[in-house]
Amino acid sequence: MRHSFLAGSLLALAACAPKAETPDQIQVRINAESIEAKRVIDSLNADFDGHFNAGHGDQVAAQYTEDGELAVGGAPVARGRAAIAAAVNGLVGVKATIKTTAVSVVANGPLAVERGDYTMSITPPGAPGPVSESGAYLIHWHKVDGAWKRVADVASSPAPIPAPPAPAQ
Repeated sequence: MRHSFLAGSLLALAACAPKAETPDQIQVRINAESIEAKRVIDSLNADFDGHFNAGHGDQVAAQYTEDGELAVGGAPVARGRAAIAAAVNGLVGVKATIKTTAVSVVANGPLAVERGDYTMSITPPGAPGPVSESGAYLIHWHKVDGAWKRVADVASSPAPIPAPPAPAQ
């Protein structure tokens, strides 16, 4: 009788255990999560662009995790919210605008990867006009306490890499 009770208990537990997803079920779930994440991330990107364009470094930095990173060509990597805010606030006196467009977002649970395009315009004080740049970016997002936060934000421009200096003769 003792064995029957143990066997019955194990069968009952097995019946309650979640069943593993099939590959098709996984893909359906990821597709649904990705659609929802992109909807939210598009809204966050609109806020990011607005705050960046207004020079609100603290609001831009608030979209990152505490130890988030922002890496853009020609500048040192900004690590942490304080450094990210300082980088944006450092553009005071320079008219800088950005427009980001998410091309794709793939989400799986609390992780998402966004791939997108950007255009940026900078007009230094006294310059005859703006200098424009466009390129691509990749952002690694984490859901933290129910909110999507940027963990790593890397932008790349197709501008040519400067040639190294000629060796001394």
